[in-house]
Amino acid sequence: MRLSFEGEFSVGAGPDTVYEVLVDPLRVGRAFPDVSDIVREDDRYTAKARVGVGHLKGTVTIRFSVASRPEEKAAEVTGTMTGVQSTATFTIAFKVLGADGGSTVRWRFEADIRGLLGSLGQSLVQGAVERIVNDVIGNLRDMLDKA
Repeated sequence: MRLSFEGEFSVGAGPDTVYEVLVDPLRVGRAFPDVSDIVREDDRYTAKARVGVGHLKGTVTIRFSVASRPEEKAAEVTGTMTGVQSTATFTIAFKVLGADGGSTVRWRFEADIRGLLGSLGQSLVQGAVERIVNDVIGNLRDMLDKA
């Protein structure tokens, strides 16, 4: 099952500050609900997260890396998720633009979900993932407005 979301949001912090926060997985990890134990292993990271979609609930392991392009104020996070008899690959891309004394962040999330999660109904999984994405964006906006 393929999922894709994109959007943008604005914050009062300047582009350099916003970019610095968004390429730091240990800081951004706090914006994700139910994520714990983010550990750096060389240039990759591992995190644990609790998930719940319909009747399927459990803990997953997320492994990811960040490819940053500071000169463009852009980056891409790629990774995998395993657990609850499921696997997923994902990409999160963003670009920070200066805007009226603050910044606008353009973002895109894409995932390919397989296994038990992928066999659940498209609307059920899409709705659950969309709620998580919206929570993360709201939390990031709050975090960046305080940066």
